Amino acid sequence: MWKKNNPEQRTADSGQSFSLGRDTGGLMGVPQEQKPAQTGSSRHLQPPSLTDRATAPAILPTPAPGPKDQAAGSGLSSRSVTTPPFPQRGSEVVSWRPPTEFRAQGSAYFALLLKTFLLSIFTLGVYSFWGKTEQRAYLWKRTFILGDPLEYTGTGKELFISFLIALPFVLVFSFLIGAFAQAQLLLGQLLMVVLLVFLLHIASYGALRYRLTRTRWHGIRGNLSGSALLYAVKAMGYTLVAICSLGLASPWVAARLLRLKLNNVWFGDRPFVFHGPARELYISFLLLIVGGLLLTAGVAALGVLSLKVLGVPLSADMLRSPEHRPALLIIGGICYLTFLLGLVLLSSFYHASFICWLARHLAFGEMRMRSRLTGGQTLWTRLTNMPLVVFTFGIGYAWAFVREMKMHLHSLDYAGEPRLESLLQDTKPAPARGEGLLDALDVDMAL
Repeated sequence: MWKKNNPEQRTADSGQSFSLGRDTGGLMGVPQEQKPAQTGSSRHLQPPSLTDRATAPAILPTPAPGPKDQAAGSGLSSRSVTTPPFPQRGSEVVSWRPPTEFRAQGSAYFALLLKTFLLSIFTLGVYSFWGKTEQRAYLWKRTFILGDPLEYTGTGKELFISFLIALPFVLVFSFLIGAFAQAQLLLGQLLMVVLLVFLLHIASYGALRYRLTRTRWHGIRGNLSGSALLYAVKAMGYTLVAICSLGLASPWVAARLLRLKLNNVWFGDRPFVFHGPARELYISFLLLIVGGLLLTAGVAALGVLSLKVLGVPLSADMLRSPEHRPALLIIGGICYLTFLLGLVLLSSFYHASFICWLARHLAFGEMRMRSRLTGGQTLWTRLTNMPLVVFTFGIGYAWAFVREMKMHLHSLDYAGEPRLESLLQDTKPAPARGEGLLDALDVDMAL
């Protein structure tokens, strides 16, 4: 495991030889020779085979000359980093390997959720910040990257203090906007929505930065560069484009927002790179739109046909007639369930296509990613998770959450060399506070 040691110390506990290569401020690197430890440790830095799944050969594109120093303009100009270009067409045959494994159990996660729920009631919600931290620590610890677990170093105190600092600001903001909305009803409500969305963009960016800086692997932490305010301004502009295009520009907007975030994500001194073109999303997006229109028309036709079969006249007074209410309730329930299942079907295939597109264009150094997630797999998981949650009155949520996490993480593969021997600690200061603005706005960005 990588440790902070004296720079002159050349040998770790396992007896492996270390080399700094650069001035790391006392942070030891990883072993020069990526060989398994002979004795005293089960860890090894050569990426292990996480499962017994067979690896399939694939075509790894040959890199072409690309941009250098991705740190420029990201607020990290002091760190000069050369990132490998995105791959173009080539013919190098490699094997894809699974980098992640999720070993959480629904029963253990449910116990944490139940503990947080009960103690939050007795403490009037104060314990929820410590409960959230405990849940993250468990999930991070059960997430294995290249054979070794993540570590979450955030504290409940950081989240609670951050919430206390942000709460007065949100209360004053809500009061002022509410007063303005009463004076200018339509304009005030519109302004309230715009400012709320703007604050949500700032809060989500800050929350992501906090969680990355509290996430460690082998002692190396993540980070998020860039300005939350600048991200919020650009995100509002992209949202306006999506609205003006009646939603047709949504794939382009999604690609732009992902670039703004993912190209500012760092792990140690190495950035992630994402260059996903929106045009690849449009086929699945248009299929989603067309499918949604056909689904709506089909459900409407089903409702009309059901009314005729049951002898309910199509008139404006049919809702007021007591004798027709039972039939209308049955027809309404059937149409609602049909529409809901249709949405689950359509969104599952679009979701799988989106995840595969994202992974295909995401890189970390020389590592390239892919996802084997399919629409059928996503649909099956969602359809089986719905009764698991509904028929248990929410108790089965923990098991449903673990199943969905395993579906996503176990479908990931990587190709290329991680080159961990050159990975150094991040030197950018981490935020002292948590994600209080997000909590004060009462928005859950999930874990």
